Amino acid sequence: MTVIAYASGNANVGNSPPVDYTEEHDPSVDLANVALPQNVQVFGNGTDSNDPAPVWTWTWNILSQAEQAPAVILSGNGLVQDPAVQAINSWGNIRLFLIVSNQNTAESSETDPLKAPDSAFVTVRVQSANASIQKPAAGERNWNNDTNEWAAAIESLAGGGAAIHDHNIVDHLDVVDATGADLEALTGGGYADDPDANAPNANGLLHKHHGTDVDVGTTAIRGTVGIESAHTATAINIEVLYWTGHCDGTNTWKGRISQICGVHELGEPDGGIPPWSKNHVDFVNHAAGSLYLKEVHITMAAGGLNAAAIAAANLDAYDFAIMVGSKALWVNNAQGVLLQVTGSPANSHEPMLLSAVNLNHEIPKNHILSVRCVDSPLKDDDVSGLGHGLSVTLKLHRKAGDGV
Repeated sequence: MTVIAYASGNANVGNSPPVDYTEEHDPSVDLANVALPQNVQVFGNGTDSNDPAPVWTWTWNILSQAEQAPAVILSGNGLVQDPAVQAINSWGNIRLFLIVSNQNTAESSETDPLKAPDSAFVTVRVQSANASIQKPAAGERNWNNDTNEWAAAIESLAGGGAAIHDHNIVDHLDVVDATGADLEALTGGGYADDPDANAPNANGLLHKHHGTDVDVGTTAIRGTVGIESAHTATAINIEVLYWTGHCDGTNTWKGRISQICGVHELGEPDGGIPPWSKNHVDFVNHAAGSLYLKEVHITMAAGGLNAAAIAAANLDAYDFAIMVGSKALWVNNAQGVLLQVTGSPANSHEPMLLSAVNLNHEIPKNHILSVRCVDSPLKDDDVSGLGHGLSVTLKLHRKAGDGV
């Protein structure tokens, strides 16, 4: 082989013959003195024993850069004589391999890294900030020099102020006895101030003790959570509840009919429905506190006449009132209306679903929530246009802090 490649971190590699390609002339990045990322230039040359005036082409290869993320790149795509290794970003060596080709003779230096001489390699050595030690790149030659540095650094630890040996708590500079300064500050009960003036905890506090010296957790502040029987159940941010009820008919002055009828539809005294039977479904909030109505879903096994038939006969669609009030208001038929849900089936006497969502109505503790049919497709006591099989499903939320 008459062509030899020379790679170095020293520009003097351009000498003829090159002399500065040994390990001691590898470029280095000392993390004790510089911050990453860094660019490092490397230098190349070549000789051809059969050609005193060669014309070179350059091919640089990165053989190993396992610690770099993202990967480094070479300026000029590694096809220039003296490229820069760009954006070195992590502690770990980078190994490069140079191939030179003489255009005059079409001969190249050794292309197999396993066979190439040491002169064709250069390693960018990234030294650690504290002990100036390296992480060798895969395939490095003569890496025993690096392991010697590791051994020296470990030995220095064992023999210096940062010794790795058996020791007691009181050997630490900021401890006066076995409990330590921070622990001593906690023995008085209640809140304890952080004695570390140089780097205190947030708000200068350590923590509180057990028993009554404990902060209660809320939806906004971290703390402890107790059981509901004797403590606000703050662990519950939102509890989802579902109530369901069913009604198979309507009570009238003449007796019970199997259809669902509006309270003012029958031509009898007080609309044909006694005052104590106006609600079709009732629910009672027996929870520890308020609940919040989020969704209402009303289904009927048969929904009566459809919209076209209702319009043709000048009748009313089904209209359900959702009401809430105390027990006294419920007894006196004086609950307040929260909302009304109205509709008709797509086809007469088919099942019907009516819904209202995105609600947020409060249902106080011990109040009664009722569903009442206030209008229906009825004319002259003719129940043939009515539907039957009423079911109600309510979705409610219980929020943390509501109730004890």
